[in-house]
Amino acid sequence: MESVVSILLARGTQSILEGDNHSARLYAMYACNFEQFVADEVHRTKFTISPVKIFELRFADDHMLIEYLRKRIPWKSSP
Repeated sequence: MESVVSILLARGTQSILEGDNHSARLYAMYACNFEQFVADEVHRTKFTISPVKIFELRFADDHMLIEYLRKRIPWKSSP
């Protein structure tokens, strides 16, 4: 299930790099929604699905969108 979130985040990042911010927002919204679903249903944590966060991503400016994606993608620095 976590792989679905990773794929959505990767597609969102690729969309940003290609200049397609509309698609990037949609991928970020789906990733956020699915991330919350996985936390609640699969891991059985007391995580409340936040429609506000999804709404914020839908209308996010470029900076907020990039920050959301950047915080969720594992970055490895070169040694």
